[in-house]
Amino acid sequence: MDDEKRLIALLNDQHRWPGTYQFKFIVKSEDADQLRDFFSQDEFLEKKSSAGNYLSITVIKYFQQAEEVMQVYQEVRKMKGVISL
Repeated sequence: MDDEKRLIALLNDQHRWPGTYQFKFIVKSEDADQLRDFFSQDEFLEKKSSAGNYLSITVIKYFQQAEEVMQVYQEVRKMKGVISL
């Protein structure tokens, strides 16, 4: 089983669909606009690091199925400097 299928199976085991899913990301402050733009229609919270160099961004989004969550991770993976937690 490849990684994506394994992660989808894990999501299906741990979540009920349709439902909300919470993402957490760490990004350099100067690179945060790409995440803000991508999630502009969604609820998200930001918290600056103590030195202000990094942001923690938490996004809560509603999905019909686990595959949609994976699509978001695939898009975010293309963004510069974003760490998915």
